[in-house]
Amino acid sequence: MPKILVIDDSPSVLEAIQAMLQAHGFEVLIHSRSATAFQRLQEEAVDLIVTDIYMPDADGLEVIRARRSVCPGVPIVAMSGMSGPRDMLKVARLMGACQTLRKPFTKEQLLAAIDAALEGSLQKS
Repeated sequence: MPKILVIDDSPSVLEAIQAMLQAHGFEVLIHSRSATAFQRLQEEAVDLIVTDIYMPDADGLEVIRARRSVCPGVPIVAMSGMSGPRDMLKVARLMGACQTLRKPFTKEQLLAAIDAALEGSLQKS
């Protein structure tokens, strides 16, 4: 099964996503800080990254930007619970996230976004 890296500054969100994905057989790596996630990406290959947009140390847009040099070709699902005049999920999509999710989302929505992202990466291979 694919290995998924999840980055979010909320422990409860990390735990919930980890439980949902592991229940479906995915191997899940979780990080609450982008810096430690970047380090992990340099040490270990993943098949997909799921990242929050708004985080205190480095936001999800920086994760998308860094992915180009650290692990090009790895698809990203960006998520955010914040909305406003500037829809950062649209910005994430323009920067290279292949799927986006507005929090709160259901397990079905998460799995559909992950399936679509992984399917898209397989088609590019």
